[in-house]
Amino acid sequence: MAVVSSHYTDIDLEAINDGYVMVEDDEKAEEEVMKLVEAAEAPSMTLAKLFEEEKAEWDRLSKEAWLQADMAMQLAAAQEREAETCRDSEEIHGMFVDLSATVKLEEEEATRILKEWDELLEKDAQASKRAVEVLKELETERDLRRKAESRAMALQQKADEDVKVVRSLWADLGDAVSRRLSTENVSVKLEKELAHVRRTL
Repeated sequence: MAVVSSHYTDIDLEAINDGYVMVEDDEKAEEEVMKLVEAAEAPSMTLAKLFEEEKAEWDRLSKEAWLQADMAMQLAAAQEREAETCRDSEEIHGMFVDLSATVKLEEEEATRILKEWDELLEKDAQASKRAVEVLKELETERDLRRKAESRAMALQQKADEDVKVVRSLWADLGDAVSRRLSTENVSVKLEKELAHVRRTL
């Protein structure tokens, strides 16, 4: 109000308000009207400028308030994301712990399986070695059996031949004994006849 009043210092506002403004001529009246117009325009311009400044200030304050609200929202969102990240981190840590335990159990199981597999391979190698040894023993036994059978057949053949030889010898011996007995009988007869002849003489 003080700003507006300062523009009407040269005008009798009370007289104008009462309606008793008297002018002596047209120029004077026009001058007074121009003064009133200027006096009316000046406060309007001042008020408009003031309103513009206040509006600019209001816009600035509104923008700052909007920026503060936006920053507050962004901060809240960031805090929420941080909290969610912490929850995710805790969840991931729990999953990592569970996964580590699972991996450890799987490693232990894999170690056990590998150990059993190595034992089976060792047993298989020993069984294969024993099978090779048994096969060698069986082959050796077959060879010995074949040699024994061959030797037995040779001995049987030799025994058969010996039996034939013995039988032949027995036959020859029987013939010889028979011839000897015949010879002895002849000698006995001759001796008897010779003795008889001698007694006769």
